[in-house]
Amino acid sequence: MDNVYCKYCGYSHRDIRSLTNGRCQKNPSGDYHVPYDGEEQERYFCKYCGYSHRDIRSLTNARCTKKSA
Repeated sequence: MDNVYCKYCGYSHRDIRSLTNGRCQKNPSGDYHVPYDGEEQERYFCKYCGYSHRDIRSLTNARCTKKSA
């Protein structure tokens, strides 16, 4: 079974229940981790600037100069 990732911070866990039990500091509503509903990819791209990263965690931790606050 593949890992499940949080769409806000890239944290991963083996199952959705365990992932969503933990709080996510990057979730805009301040709640729990929210599962990323896409498939695992070789590269993940920022939708604002196009910069790519090897994993979701790196992408969500990188600072984007084009993202509006």
